[in-house]
Amino acid sequence: QEADITVCVELSEDVEAPVLKGQSLGRIIVKIGDEAVAEYPITSSNDIEKLSLFDSFIKVTNYILNGDASYPDFM
Repeated sequence: QEADITVCVELSEDVEAPVLKGQSLGRIIVKIGDEAVAEYPITSSNDIEKLSLFDSFIKVTNYILNGDASYPDFM
C-alpha cells in the first residue's frame, strides 16, 4: 500500500527587511494522509539588509543590462 505523502511550505507573511540571521521565515510540514508527521523551521541563514531606493535601482538596472542582480564591479 502506497502512502500519500505531501510536503507543505508555509511562509510567514509578515517578514520585512532587514532580516536577521536565524529569524523565522516559515516552516515545512511533512504529512502522511492528513496527519502531520514532521515539521521543520525555515530560518534565515544570514542577515539581509533593507535596500535603499538607489540600491534597488542599481540591482534592477544591472539585471536588465547583464542578467545579474549583484552589484556591478565598479560599486
